[in-house]
Amino acid sequence: MIPAGEWVSFCWELHPWGFEAEVVFRVASGGNKHDKVFTDFIKPDLIIAELKVAAVTTKPTPEPEPVPLKGPVVFRGLEEEVSTEIKEAPVLVRTYRIGFTDPLAFYWTRHRPTRIYAKKSLTAVVEENTPAGVTVKTELAAFDEVLPLITVGLGTPDNLTHQAYPAHFFDWVVTRLRHVQGHLLFDPVASSYTLAAVKPADGDPTTLKEGDTGTASVTFPEPPRHGVSLINGVSKDARVEPVSNENAATGIMEEILIMEPVPKNVTTRKTLETSRLTPESMRVSLPFARFPETRLLCGSLVSLPSPEKTTKLITCKKVYRITAMSATAQAPAPQTDAGTGCDQAFFSACLQVSLEAKEDTASRLPDARPVPALFHVEGVIASDVGEESEATYQVVRDTETAGDRYRVTLPAFDDLEIPALFAPDNLPSHLFFPLYKGTRALLALSLCSARIKGTVDWLGSTRVDQKAQSQRILFGKDEKSQVRLEHRYEEGKPVFEMERVMEKDGERLTMEEGKMTWQVGES
Repeated sequence: MIPAGEWVSFCWELHPWGFEAEVVFRVASGGNKHDKVFTDFIKPDLIIAELKVAAVTTKPTPEPEPVPLKGPVVFRGLEEEVSTEIKEAPVLVRTYRIGFTDPLAFYWTRHRPTRIYAKKSLTAVVEENTPAGVTVKTELAAFDEVLPLITVGLGTPDNLTHQAYPAHFFDWVVTRLRHVQGHLLFDPVASSYTLAAVKPADGDPTTLKEGDTGTASVTFPEPPRHGVSLINGVSKDARVEPVSNENAATGIMEEILIMEPVPKNVTTRKTLETSRLTPESMRVSLPFARFPETRLLCGSLVSLPSPEKTTKLITCKKVYRITAMSATAQAPAPQTDAGTGCDQAFFSACLQVSLEAKEDTASRLPDARPVPALFHVEGVIASDVGEESEATYQVVRDTETAGDRYRVTLPAFDDLEIPALFAPDNLPSHLFFPLYKGTRALLALSLCSARIKGTVDWLGSTRVDQKAQSQRILFGKDEKSQVRLEHRYEEGKPVFEMERVMEKDGERLTMEEGKMTWQVGES
């Protein structure tokens, strides 16, 4: 533990979703004093830092609880003050600087998994990717819904190679929260997180004392000025859904194209876009003249002081929620004789908070890098129809979308089975050639869907030698039960052959230069 008497400065930024902090302190090393920090500080081991700050000169009864900030160190450095007169121990004082952040910001911004989940919820995905010792609770219905497919493609070439700053799992979670107007709430006291549908609004507000605060400044966020419409590009349910915005300016539009086969999902999206158009409340920036006696955190409810008999101030008679806190503190003069060990010290400090109205529902999330929309992986078509050795296809009905799906296993992901859209894809719609069991297929994976982009190999005996410049189509289950169409060249002349095989029975029609042969019999 580094006592306050050895601190040079500290600062922090506290947000609804986490914090960043920095501390500078000095440790004496010369003479009979031993620097106990140095040896562990220069090791590559992960360091966990904890900062606790509370007012002491205005300490009420009971004593105020400190603002606790604890998390992994992301930056460290030091400076050494030396003496040329002391050869055995020339270092008199070391000045250390550390920067640290909340646990999730540390772990998730370094975490880039490539994982695929079937019949899981977003909550389950978050839990699997949360490190031990970190608590993340989910109070968001959209995250609890079990989905047929969820993908996380953060280790793909499109992300790692083609982006200057690759997206990470923190970006992935924030992007998912934005899609449902959710909130990421950090509790520094419990060092826990909540994925929430609403912001905290319970409890009585703390009334700030008039002498504790400075002059408040108010800003008014501009309401969304664009009109919105949803264009569903699915031909079976093609429609345009206008989204009402009473603050829209004429001629400004955001026309959102979606491909949604399920009508209720269009309604859900319209509700989401409507909520995004809700104007934000006025924002209040409030400096403090002295450190508050009551512990304040992001999410705390407060009411502002007002002079007696004054009710016309715009900030009066309202309850606010803290959305951000920043603090900087500097010791009046760094001690030349570090190592006094005093657990209290005077600092010249600046503390400022940002406030919003308690009723404000706007989602306040950190900026997120773009997450790759698609990535590709090979899969193998699966089917339970027929015998194991037979080439068959199977169509599975999706009861929610009334659409059809292939069953596809992914060898690179422990043979996980996922659904993929059953569609003609690149074939004309009047040809029906479903993919057989065992076909190696290239899949394009998005967040919650998979589509077959093509096949990567020929199945069974479909491929023929190039000497005859042949083309072949096989129908059927295997070589003992199939129909074969083949075109080839013999002595530079085209030959067309059609053959049906059923066990030992067979029929073959061959058309070549000057003759046509029909053979029927047993092999």
